[in-house]
Parts: sequence; structure tokens; C-alpha cells
Amino acid sequence: MESFGFDVVDRKIGRVADTMSGANMKQILTDVGVQARPIFETAAAEWAGTDRRLSGWPRAGVMGVGFDVSPKALTMKPRPYGLWIVGDRGRRSTTIPKRRARVTVNTPGGPRTFLKSDPLVIGSTRGHRTLTIARERAQDQVPRWIFERWQHVLREGWV
Repeated sequence: MESFGFDVVDRKIGRVADTMSGANMKQILTDVGVQARPIFETAAAEWAGTDRRLSGWPRAGVMGVGFDVSPKALTMKPRPYGLWIVGDRGRRSTTIPKRRARVTVNTPGGPRTFLKSDPLVIGSTRGHRTLTIARERAQDQVPRWIFERWQHVLREGWV
């Protein structure tokens, strides 16, 4: 008759504790960040269009997301952040005063000059909660993704 001692269980618990180290947690959070990235990109595409660019802002770039991983936390970083804030909260109406510039127009009667001094008015837009929606969608999925990855890591450590 073979006896079952606690040394076997103790070794398995030790292996599980080793697999739950910071390196494995960092790998799990990296995998979760890779899985969460499409959620943010989909939210940006729903607001800005499939190319994730705003047509009136050519220098703003493409809306995307990156992430930073520390041993205990995953931080999603929407880029460029200003576009995400405009998509989330909207923007206020502003007026940009123009400098008085002399404009020359060639007409059939000869060149004419006039002053351009009207201010440039930029209208307001409402917020579409783009960043908030993406964050809520990701927060719904992240616990399940972490649980699935932990199951895999614990299974490897217990055997």
C-alpha cells in the first residue's frame, strides 16, 4: 500500500507559486493588452471612420492605442490622446482672430487689393463617448481573459 504524503502537494504548490511570479503575470497582462487593442481600435473606427483618421485634421494622425505593462497593472494608452478626448467629450466653439492681411485679386479691370480681417470661427462638436465606450467594453472582457490565462499557467504549474 502506497501512502500519500503532503510533500507531493507541497511540491506542486511550490511550482504553482513559481508560475505565479512577476514574469508570468507580466506575460499574462501583455497578452491581455494585445487582446484589448482591437476593442479600442474598433471604437475609434466607429467614430472616425474605418481609416481612424479625422478628415478635417490631416496632421492629427491615425487613432490607435498602445499599452504599458508593469508587474501588477496594464495601462492602455490611446494615441494621439487629443483626438480620443475630442471623440469622447467633444470640443468647444472657438474663434481665432486673423491677422490683417492684404490680398491681391486679379480682375479684368486690373489688380484689386482688400484687407482680410474676418475671424475664423470653429464650431463645437458633441462628445460621442468614444474612449468611455472602448474602456467599458474592455473592462467587460479583461477579467475573463485574465482568468483564462491564469488557468493555463496554473495547469502548467500543477502537472
